[in-house]
Amino acid sequence: MIQWLWEVLEEFNNSERAEFIQFVTGSSKVPVEGFKALRGNNGLQKFQIVKYALERPDQRLPQAHTCFFQLDLPEYSSKEVLRQRILTSITEGKTFGIA
Repeated sequence: MIQWLWEVLEEFNNSERAEFIQFVTGSSKVPVEGFKALRGNNGLQKFQIVKYALERPDQRLPQAHTCFFQLDLPEYSSKEVLRQRILTSITEGKTFGIA
């Protein structure tokens, strides 16, 4: 499952990657040093991926906690379902993130 996520991200274009990073961190840029150098309110903070089991996971979207740099990822049935749910999340995040 986690492997699928990295494979999907490798297949994304640069714009989609930036949107994913915005979705999970609140910023469209990763530090030059990479994810290991992400800074939260209390200094360095690790990026985390949390798998979770739900009923009908293919119908659920991933959830991001930008304050914690955490992605909650349902256990999807296929890489293609994961790809579609990630794309939906980053698109919806842009649409509804504006107040």
